[in-house]
Amino acid sequence: MNEQTDKIVASLIQKAMNGVDQAVDFSKAQLPDVIEQLMHWKLASYSFRIFTCALLMIAMCFAFRKSYQWHEGVEKESPGFFGMLFSFAIFMTCLVVLLANVGNLIQLWLAPKVWLIEYAAQLMGKN
Repeated sequence: MNEQTDKIVASLIQKAMNGVDQAVDFSKAQLPDVIEQLMHWKLASYSFRIFTCALLMIAMCFAFRKSYQWHEGVEKESPGFFGMLFSFAIFMTCLVVLLANVGNLIQLWLAPKVWLIEYAAQLMGKN
């Protein structure tokens, strides 16, 4: 009885080890494709953020101009001042986000291996 149990346990361990070996081999084979897809995804993500921030910055320029006209046309203590302040704050926030994403996009384009190392380091730092 004990011999039979040992054989079954040994067989199960061998099957598990074979499964792990196959999973490792599969992962090794798929890793370049996964990395390429990750880089394409990040490229699209950075581009979308840059486009969105650029559009929002243009809208804030128009909002600032309109608020300034409203501020000059009405009393000095008007919502136009707050509109100018709000649009300027949104513009500056978008500028910071835009510059960060442009930097990431340029790094991904010019030095993809460095970007990949930094991305992996960020992922390791989150855990």
